[in-house]
Amino acid sequence: MIAQYMGQKNGREVSRGFLVNLFLAVLLAAVFTGICIAFPGQIMRVYTKDAVTRRIASGYLGIIAFSYIPIAVSTLLSTLLRCMEAASLPLYASIFGAVVNTGLNYVLIFGKLGFPELGVTGAALATVISQTACFLLTMVLFYACYQKQEFRMEPVFCLDSVGRKQYLGILLPILMCELFWSFGENVYTAIYGNIGTVDCAAMTLTLPVQALTIGALNGLAQAAAILIGKALGSGEDERAYQESKN
Repeated sequence: MIAQYMGQKNGREVSRGFLVNLFLAVLLAAVFTGICIAFPGQIMRVYTKDAVTRRIASGYLGIIAFSYIPIAVSTLLSTLLRCMEAASLPLYASIFGAVVNTGLNYVLIFGKLGFPELGVTGAALATVISQTACFLLTMVLFYACYQKQEFRMEPVFCLDSVGRKQYLGILLPILMCELFWSFGENVYTAIYGNIGTVDCAAMTLTLPVQALTIGALNGLAQAAAILIGKALGSGEDERAYQESKN
């Protein structure tokens, strides 16, 4: 939606699309943050019968939940930056966040540089701090890029009838697809966790491979969506069709 409005050079609709999505993303993130902070033990009971693992995981979940809102905002800002043809900026912020996370994991998990050895708690804190740092850097980079843009954000938080139809028609199916995909991933984790802690740990070893594959495909999908969306927004249907094939 944002890419199409960028193609039309319609700053008001860009603002509307961004702010509505930002509001919903923060709302969802806040809901899950509250649930994970309030009921970490009950949530982890679904995933494992091991009392020790459940206790450790509950503590981890209660801390890492604080990263959900920064991640939600960073994700939407990164999307807007890509639509503004500044795709390298969210990449730099992500690299910065990964470096901070790696360094803090080493320091906080193993108790280096004078810090106490926190183990799993240290890993959770490292994630929250690094995601917050990534969010702040993304905000700074967005502001710097925004100053060079022709359009200006407007405080438009509601959708008109056309916007609601487009929102429901385009974004609701995507949201449902992501919801069912996430549900399926959680079912996998719950099955392995209830089989046994060792089995769950073995399955977890495959996650880096999954993340690399999904990350590459998501990158291609987002790039394609922006190119095609801008072409559609500017009325160049034939170019959008050709780019969809490429």
